[in-house]
Amino acid sequence: MCDRMMVALLVDTQKVPEGGGADSARIHVWNLIREGGLGTIIEAEKESLPSGQTRPEISEAELKKWIERDRRYTLIIKERLQAALAGPRENMIVFELTSGPDAPCICNATWNNYSPPEPHPEQAPIVPFLRAVLSLSCIESAAFFYGPSGIPEPETARTWVVRSESAPTFVEHFYTEERGNVIGNPISGFFLVQPTWKG
Repeated sequence: MCDRMMVALLVDTQKVPEGGGADSARIHVWNLIREGGLGTIIEAEKESLPSGQTRPEISEAELKKWIERDRRYTLIIKERLQAALAGPRENMIVFELTSGPDAPCICNATWNNYSPPEPHPEQAPIVPFLRAVLSLSCIESAAFFYGPSGIPEPETARTWVVRSESAPTFVEHFYTEERGNVIGNPISGFFLVQPTWKG
């Protein structure tokens, strides 16, 4: 099963260059994603099948149930991320980050899960993106979800703890090869991350 990564960024509209507001910050974030060779799934554009999955050999009724379960899971993740930011929703940028423009999941954007590992995992595509977005002075706070693309009981996601981390600690999960600190298992779930500029 693939992993998924959802992101919520709270924009301080007073700090957006040239007073562009949340929409200007959103365009800047999309440009960072594109420049990094990554991709996004915006909720309105999300395919009917869950992230990282292909159509299984099941009945139409079972498929509808599966799709509904994925929608509930996505909505719960989004609600939890927005609640963690505790700011006005109109100033939030929320999206699912993928490893490429046509990729269904985030897995190939991190290099610490490869066997054998890449020689320079700190150069994984997601690392410069995270460093760049978390250093933007207009980002007041950031919340992330990294975990399985789907689970049998989506409501379980309501019980997962939100971990608070500094930007460097959070980013390190994506390239470290230190056991117990690699993103995925056991380091997964919700993260509230303090942007770099806040120290």
